[in-house]
Amino acid sequence: MRLLCFLITFVCICGANEIIDMESMLKHNEKLKQLEYEIKALEAKAKLDRKWDNPRLKFGYDNAEVLMPHILDASEMQNIFIGISQGIDLNGKRKLSGKITDKQATSKLYELKNLRNEYAFRIISGFIDTKKNNEILDCMNDSIKNIDILLDSLKTSSNFNPMQIQKLRTLKAKLEIRKNDIANGLKNANIEVSEISFGKSNILNISYPSSEELDKVEESSFINNILAHNYEIKSALLNDEISRDSITLARKSYIPDLEVGFRYMFRVNRTDMFSLDFSLPLGIYGREKYAILQNKYENLVAKSKALDVENKIKHNAYNLIANLKTYRKNLEIIDSMLLPSNTQITSLYKHHSTSQVGAFLEFYSALNDEIEAKILRIETLAQISKTYWNLQSLRGIYD
Repeated sequence: MRLLCFLITFVCICGANEIIDMESMLKHNEKLKQLEYEIKALEAKAKLDRKWDNPRLKFGYDNAEVLMPHILDASEMQNIFIGISQGIDLNGKRKLSGKITDKQATSKLYELKNLRNEYAFRIISGFIDTKKNNEILDCMNDSIKNIDILLDSLKTSSNFNPMQIQKLRTLKAKLEIRKNDIANGLKNANIEVSEISFGKSNILNISYPSSEELDKVEESSFINNILAHNYEIKSALLNDEISRDSITLARKSYIPDLEVGFRYMFRVNRTDMFSLDFSLPLGIYGREKYAILQNKYENLVAKSKALDVENKIKHNAYNLIANLKTYRKNLEIIDSMLLPSNTQITSLYKHHSTSQVGAFLEFYSALNDEIEAKILRIETLAQISKTYWNLQSLRGIYD
């Protein structure tokens, strides 16, 4: 059931098929399976902690005569007995211990969900990188084709200039080298996804978030949403609560379990007897005092960790939102100014590049700038998308 709890946001952006594919990839991850088993173990332990210790059954032979051990009526106190004893929890220590273990299981569940969010983000990030690199490769392939066409036109031009050809070949070589680097990046992204899914990865078509979706995560209320739903914060707060319960449990140890025993004694040629006894440990060495002191310091540690985690998540979210706003502004500048200007400059110089040396140099520079602007736009879109999903992972892709 936990694998089926996927956030509606992911449904809207990626679609139902992608959700199924994501779940099928994550269900093979052994680290997630380990946490699932740890949760089940803690759930079983919580039931165990609530149980009383088993009663003790006793058999024995009292007051055996040293000289006549086989004669059962040699003395008044000689008997064969059967007895039973039971420790009684007087103040609910076991119930509280089970409650603490239940909370530890819940904390482990938050840890599981947090790790699943991290893996989901890494998978999404990997596919965003794959989409980005494929788009950059397409852009480079188009640029290389245009360079080849331009090289052919230069060779047939009456104003043939070997320097122009060498410059274009240099640009083409740089693009080919960059293509190889990007192809290697594609392999690395696939390897990371394969590592998380243990080789069971599928292709996900991750779309870039819309302006409306980006506006929502930039709202001030989204920070509060993150702080309220982040699983790492929930786990830290629950651990603080567990440490407080541990102090209460340590205080309860001042009243130990009461041991109650019953014994029935069989005697030969005499009336049978029975006995009833009670026993309590004497807390004279101060163990309880130091157990409480230990748990108090552990509670201070848990409180500090909770504040530290909340502060870290909050400022991480602030940083991501600031980055997102910067990337969106950069994208707006690229779309409204940089890319149109580069395209227009390239178009203006293109028709004169084969006949005028000065025009060719300007064209070469403009062509280089246009390629870089297109790649910059693709990379900026990918940064926007990854930052958006990073923020979603802080709130919880799985809910």
